[in-house]
Amino acid sequence: MKLMKKLLVLVLAMILMMGVLSVAQADTTVKSAHGAFAANVLGRIYMILPTDSGSTLYSMSEQGGAVTEIESAPQINDLVATADGSVYYLRYTGAAFEAVVRKADGTRTTLAAFAPGQIAYSLSCYDGALYCLVDNKFTRIDMAGAGAQTISDRQMGAYTIANGIVYYQSREDEASYDKAHSQADGTQVTVTTAVGRLYAMNLDGSNDMLQFDQGVSNLAAYGEYIYFHNYNDSYVVDGSPDAWLDGKLYRLNVQTNQFKLLRDGYDWNYRPVDLGLVVYQQKSLTISAQDGTDPVLLYEPDPYNYLALFDNYALVYEYNLQKLTRVPYDKSGAVQLWSGAFVTDGTTGETITADTNTQTSAQTTTQNTTQTTTQNNQTVSGSASNVTTGTTENGSLVYGSTGSAVRDMQERLKDLGYLSYVDGVFGEKTLTAVKRFQRAAGLTVDGIAGKNTLTRLNRSDAPEYDGSTATDSSYIFKNSSKQKLTRSDILSINKSLWPYARNEIYARHGYSFTESKYQKYFENKTWYKEGGFSTSDLNSIEWYNMELIRDMEKEYENSSSSGSSGSSSSKPDYEDDYIFPDSNIRKLTKSEIRAVDSDLWEFGRNEIYARHGYKFTKSKFKKYFGSKDWYKAGGFSTADLSEIEWYNMDLIRWMEENEG
Repeated sequence: MKLMKKLLVLVLAMILMMGVLSVAQADTTVKSAHGAFAANVLGRIYMILPTDSGSTLYSMSEQGGAVTEIESAPQINDLVATADGSVYYLRYTGAAFEAVVRKADGTRTTLAAFAPGQIAYSLSCYDGALYCLVDNKFTRIDMAGAGAQTISDRQMGAYTIANGIVYYQSREDEASYDKAHSQADGTQVTVTTAVGRLYAMNLDGSNDMLQFDQGVSNLAAYGEYIYFHNYNDSYVVDGSPDAWLDGKLYRLNVQTNQFKLLRDGYDWNYRPVDLGLVVYQQKSLTISAQDGTDPVLLYEPDPYNYLALFDNYALVYEYNLQKLTRVPYDKSGAVQLWSGAFVTDGTTGETITADTNTQTSAQTTTQNTTQTTTQNNQTVSGSASNVTTGTTENGSLVYGSTGSAVRDMQERLKDLGYLSYVDGVFGEKTLTAVKRFQRAAGLTVDGIAGKNTLTRLNRSDAPEYDGSTATDSSYIFKNSSKQKLTRSDILSINKSLWPYARNEIYARHGYSFTESKYQKYFENKTWYKEGGFSTSDLNSIEWYNMELIRDMEKEYENSSSSGSSGSSSSKPDYEDDYIFPDSNIRKLTKSEIRAVDSDLWEFGRNEIYARHGYKFTKSKFKKYFGSKDWYKAGGFSTADLSEIEWYNMDLIRWMEENEG
């Protein structure tokens, strides 16, 4: 069951990804949510994957081989690509969303910047203009950089464009559904939801009218059909936090208004293409006739994956296996494009890895012949003419490099205790060793053995390995040892982080913690060196900051408990606050989640549902969220959840299962 819940969240996190339209008058771009991919353009694939810094946009040859990092940001999503090699995407800077274009020559320009607090998503390109939803309103973005314009004030969910018509799921006119369900413990519940009906309007916002009088989601268009999940014919998904409804796959003929059931069961992603109807279910990627009949199995992906469907093939990144695979729809067989971590040399911007000949321009030509080399039990596939055997063009050794230079580096890493073998192949274990050395030497931790890293490695005073496996270099308050904090500074972070921010001051000086939650948290900090603590090391600013944080902890603890007749072991603190205040607009990090008591994680995850009015059936959630002034039960729909929210729920769930 945990496996199914995990997979459901991963796949549903891509509900904003709408299908490519194959007719000439339709939206011919490819859209993808976080963790998915953009179309291949001029022989290149573009993909977004989560990294420690947030999101990173990569590209590579369609035939595999080198990986190019384009940029990282707190959030990048909704890639679209056009025939001239341009790639468009939405980027969240940490303060606001922006629409960005990257041209084929690598230049990048911000086309539109949205106001802080506005949420932009679901980018598409149609007839020479970009469109997206900004706070759920249909918005046009000028591709020449003249800004953005709201086309309609109607509240929308998913949308797709075909033949000059915008088909969308209304957030204002919803149909309500309920279905009886027996939970695993035998409890009988009624699962309810409200889902927007299907509307259509012209691109300029005129002639807005009801198209289909039933609740729909997950829209796609192909030819004269609109495909969708129909909640009038729904099933219960027994997942987190309790259960919800999802609709079966239907299509509507927009000319005759006739509609038809295509699949009598669930699907987590689908796409109509020229070769048929592609459907993704748990560990099953199939293609059938466009009416859903005669399905044929194409691939069985690992459940933990990011998957995107295109016109001619699917791309699957199985992140537990660290494997990127192209699955053609013509049944010719899956092709592995990459295996291992994606790494880049961050010193030069758009740099190539494991390949010296692939250009950063999207105009790279590729070859169909591939070659595979085995590296420390990892396989890296690439164009046969491009597989590296030494260094990149700037002299750096990277993941995938082989040869005497790698062997020399490994010998030195072994001497210092970072590596236990020498084989002349830069694989996973060598990558980890390089990163650990860079961290110990105070260098940029990117896994690239460039000039600075190799020079430092070969010095007589190179640091030996101390056994540390810490990975997080961040601080809650980086300057709390030399700058007085203000109440505003402290209120700007989640209150659950306050004890950790206070103890962070002790940790800087090597304090040995006895409480397991602090031990676990600070042991993961690369800067934390236990031992040698003395209160005399603390300066007056640090004492001031610790006392201020402690006073505010007591102040807010008292204010939250006033008027309370007691506490319950099933309900955590923070009566009037969010556990993760901005989990609806910003991706959380593992460090932030670890900073909250693990007993609160499931409440923090369900908090995301509660924001949208989910009606809880479990008593502990009903009691907890019922005490929140901001919680208004009713009107919940999975379509209301943004890609960021799905990402955060997935991350918290993973940590509950693996670290809780």
